[in-house]
Amino acid sequence: MYNKLLTSRFYILVLALSLPFLSGCVGLGGGGSYNDHFLGSVSGGGNLWTRVEHGMKINKPMNARVKGQIAHFQANPRTLKKIQDNARVHLFDIVEEIERRNLPMELALVPAIESLYQAHVYSRSGAAGLWQFVRGTGRAYGLSQSELIDYRRDPDKSTGAALDYLEYLHRYFDGDWNLAIAAYNGGEGTIRRAMKKNAKQGKPTDFWSLKIRKETMDYVPRIYALALMIKNPERYNVSIEPIPNRRVIERIALNKSIDIKQAAHKAEIDSGSLTRLNSHFVKGITPSHSSTVLVPEHHVASFKSVLPDLEEKDWNKVVAEAKAKARPRIRYYKVRKGDSLYKISRKFGVSIASLKKQNRLRSNHLSIGKRLKVGKTTRRVASKSSSRKSTKRSSSGSYKVRKGDTLYGIARSHGISVKALQKHNGMGKSTKIKPGQRLKIPKSRKA
Repeated sequence: MYNKLLTSRFYILVLALSLPFLSGCVGLGGGGSYNDHFLGSVSGGGNLWTRVEHGMKINKPMNARVKGQIAHFQANPRTLKKIQDNARVHLFDIVEEIERRNLPMELALVPAIESLYQAHVYSRSGAAGLWQFVRGTGRAYGLSQSELIDYRRDPDKSTGAALDYLEYLHRYFDGDWNLAIAAYNGGEGTIRRAMKKNAKQGKPTDFWSLKIRKETMDYVPRIYALALMIKNPERYNVSIEPIPNRRVIERIALNKSIDIKQAAHKAEIDSGSLTRLNSHFVKGITPSHSSTVLVPEHHVASFKSVLPDLEEKDWNKVVAEAKAKARPRIRYYKVRKGDSLYKISRKFGVSIASLKKQNRLRSNHLSIGKRLKVGKTTRRVASKSSSRKSTKRSSSGSYKVRKGDTLYGIARSHGISVKALQKHNGMGKSTKIKPGQRLKIPKSRKA
């Protein structure tokens, strides 16, 4: 997932699994694949990988970069094994949503590379969930985050948000999935600048011709390599075990706030696994208003049976305790090539004067690699009202589009979603913005 602060997350898996080619991350909260006792023995419905294969639509070249990624997978069979083990939990629902939107099934493999199909994981730089959303992108696509709830780790919500973002990128790059997928990793601005640079030099502007950072150059061929191996495992001498083509996780509706670990103990379900499956409830406590808990299908009956006798948690007290523990933290940013105080100030919503004062800068000159303080942040704490859609709003206004702006970037900087920005300006999904255009900024909801 795009974020210019994410360089480190592509190396976490290297340290954990000694697999230097995989760009996904490993959960910092511990835990990996769910065991058969927790998930139960699931069969029937056919092979889900066959369904994935039949839905593939993107033309995948067999070039040296794709071959190189295939070779890496072949040399590291345990990576494929881990992907397949984890896919049993969430892949079915991802496939269902991709089919509903009539999108190419190659997109179902993005979270295999991003997170090894693990919804609970965080990266060192703060990306989270199946699709590894960073905070700003998550908020722009409706994934609220607080000390108590992080919807980037909700498999259903994050899948919807990720596909919204990928569809936006697909439109932004005029229907080119190679560029859209690359931008999911590297950012649309980065890809667009590389295209413009090639165009000025009279070079092709397709993905395979762009000179971009290695992580993004490897990202698209890595997904395509996995797709080709799923389609023809015998040809590439890899093992792709069948996955039942059916849902193994159910959502159980709640009407009170509960402690998930306590519920697991009473229902004789592995508490660590159930808490990890519901890791979007950061503290393991569900909100007091209606919410749902993810439970393996074969544990549903026992879980429901203990619900009436579970102690109801005082959600307001939980919120108050979380607020008391929340402390402002200094945010840092590492200067990259092409950065300026102006760009950084826009990115983090702080003034140039404030940046200079915080970092004791006497001039506007920045050194690549310098670590800058970019303000303080306190993670928001969800209350009963703010966990729903709060009616409190901030001031609205307008914004004049500048060269290099994107709808995503504008939406993020104003704390609103891309959809809200499009709707407020009467824009269709494929409408593009132009420098000098003035956009109306809707009032952003505040938690």
